[in-house]
Amino acid sequence: MSGKITSLKDHISGACSELLPMFGLDHKFMCELSESSLNSGEEVNVLIGLTNGIKGNIIVGFTKDAAFKIVSAMMGGMEVLELDMMAKSALSEFANMLGGNTIAKIFNETKEAIDASPPVVVTGQKMFLMISRAPSKKLFFKLGESKFNVAYCLE
Repeated sequence: MSGKITSLKDHISGACSELLPMFGLDHKFMCELSESSLNSGEEVNVLIGLTNGIKGNIIVGFTKDAAFKIVSAMMGGMEVLELDMMAKSALSEFANMLGGNTIAKIFNETKEAIDASPPVVVTGQKMFLMISRAPSKKLFFKLGESKFNVAYCLE
């Protein structure tokens, strides 16, 4: 299935380029690296599973600073300094929007239906979240002086 997709990197980067400016955020794509497993080394992570047609997983990993910036922007500029339930809900929605936009781009290219699981937020210090030992890719982005990444693996 995934052989039909010309560039998932371009679809994810395109989704970020459409989504982040909606909240007044500037970002810069830094690089894409191959990984031996689907993982995130960040403190704040949102996992979305892909099913039906194209199967796999996406993890959006944020530094705490990047998570606060995104949530603050989504809340209309209100300063957010705590990962409470409202902040986690906003990050889930951000990942949902990013995943949905990416899935729409894939569908437009392949006409392959894809379903996404509800987002799951996982947080913790000195944490390493590994979902799969399958080879994956990780896209790195800068958000001002902060950073976030999007790791993905397709079956």
